[in-house]
Amino acid sequence: MVTDRQADLLALARVDCGALRRLVKAELLRHRLPDFMRWAWPIDPSHSSPLLWNFHLDAIADHLTACRSGEIRRLVINVPPRTLKSWTVSVAFPAWVWASDPSVQFLAVSADKDVVLRDADMHRDLCKSPEYCAMFRPKWDFKSAGDGSKQEAKGYYRNTAGGHRISKPIGTKGTGHNADVVIFDDPLDPADAYSDKAALTTHVVNAKQRFMTRLNDPDRGVVILIMQRLNELDLSGVFLSDGGWEHVYLPAEYEGRKVVSVLGDYDPRTKKGELLFPERLHQKFLDEKKVELGSRGYAGQFQQNPAPAAGAMVLKKWIHYWTPADLPEMDYWIGSWDCSFGSKSYDADYVVGQVWGASGSNAYLLDQVRRKMNVPEMIEAMREMDRLYPNMRAIVVEERAAGKHVMTMLGSELYGIEGFNPEGQSKEERLGSTLPRWEQGQILLPHPQLATTPGRDYSWVSSDYEPELLVFNNGRHDDQVDATSQALIWMKANGPSEGAYMRVLSGK
Repeated sequence: MVTDRQADLLALARVDCGALRRLVKAELLRHRLPDFMRWAWPIDPSHSSPLLWNFHLDAIADHLTACRSGEIRRLVINVPPRTLKSWTVSVAFPAWVWASDPSVQFLAVSADKDVVLRDADMHRDLCKSPEYCAMFRPKWDFKSAGDGSKQEAKGYYRNTAGGHRISKPIGTKGTGHNADVVIFDDPLDPADAYSDKAALTTHVVNAKQRFMTRLNDPDRGVVILIMQRLNELDLSGVFLSDGGWEHVYLPAEYEGRKVVSVLGDYDPRTKKGELLFPERLHQKFLDEKKVELGSRGYAGQFQQNPAPAAGAMVLKKWIHYWTPADLPEMDYWIGSWDCSFGSKSYDADYVVGQVWGASGSNAYLLDQVRRKMNVPEMIEAMREMDRLYPNMRAIVVEERAAGKHVMTMLGSELYGIEGFNPEGQSKEERLGSTLPRWEQGQILLPHPQLATTPGRDYSWVSSDYEPELLVFNNGRHDDQVDATSQALIWMKANGPSEGAYMRVLSGK
């Protein structure tokens, strides 16, 4: 009589150990994207060199795995070129997903038609490879086009399990094609990153209106964006500003800034200057790119900053601060307002009001209000600032549509309100005329240590003002810079006054 244990031993003896090892390995690869990537790399005949593994690939793979599990639904990845980003996100990841669930539908979008179709080819070839078929034993095939042949269209192919991959340039229509996962891979060409705002807004509108709306389930669908951070108005900047996105931020050279996602700290570097991927992005290569691309191009493509850390027009080292202990008596104060008609959309302008003090040749930024406001809110904000600073020598408002409206409404109420006419000067020319004063240390901001001053809030200096100033003219907003340029130009034109200026409030 054969016991149960003996029966188990006999069954085990009949097991094909090779098949068992394959089943175990296939299950491991289905659950571990990094292992799948290592396994899949040599299958592509174009990969003539071994895969160089680095911590950034673990970071990206871990976040993609979280997208697959549903822990992350919206993911932005900013990483330099030459880091295998397209192969990881647009080739290996979809093939890995189909190894477990071939019904998943993908929509891949890029600025470059050739690139998005190339990656579609590589994804399909990996799934059709003898190695993939032997490992995962897929019960599905690529769907017939209807004439007995397999569907081979690069831009749109389906499988018999209900999955598909649609690949499109970002400027084309996405209507009629839905997906569970939308992948934006380099949706903005670096050559277009420094064009006017209208051109930059176009690629954002295309992404949001043509492709973000194509999710089968908006609540459960996944959107992944991987790109170099080129401009504050690029798609990653807009998504991050919208909120609700996890962010993987990996500069080529570590600058001390940590961005922690829901998965924790994914960048182990601690010392400034540490390289991201020294095997491929070594120092000599990066130094050459700094010369080739210039500071702004290198900052965007390799450092994932829309402008150099040192600043675009105004350099970080030119910024000086005041504290209450060293704040002198002011010769006079002025208000400077950059007005807007009240749209509160993601790319709308802010209303900015600033108070500046003059003491000798120095100008001191003393206070600021910055909000998206409708007209009544803007009027009340100007009245409130006038109540807080009742002895301003002038309240300067740019003479354009919203500014003219404000001057009409408040001209008889607020003393010293007057228009500022830039006389055809561009925003860049206006700030440029103030640069010598920045460089000479004649312009001072509230010190960052004042951010926690009881009863006052100066946190806007580091959170809003300096970031906008240091990326100008390559940022999403320029309202604070406009108000600043306007104030400094007015103060230079009107010169110092004798002693502390106290206005005479006739009739008030």
